[in-house]
Amino acid sequence: MQDAERLVDKFKAAAILDVSPRSLADIRWRLRQGLRAVRIGRSIRFRLSDLHQLSERGLERLPGEGRR
Repeated sequence: MQDAERLVDKFKAAAILDVSPRSLADIRWRLRQGLRAVRIGRSIRFRLSDLHQLSERGLERLPGEGRR
């Protein structure tokens, strides 16, 4: 499995995004953010690539940067 496709638990994902693990457990919050989860039994996991994409979407655009 490539590193970007590695799965992390809600605690590691919360640390990466600087949100509470409880937010990541809330499906309504995830839907608003566009963050999909992978269910494994009763636990949820997140792909690192999805976490990085979410943080990139939140980056502030500076004048002259244009669209990416």
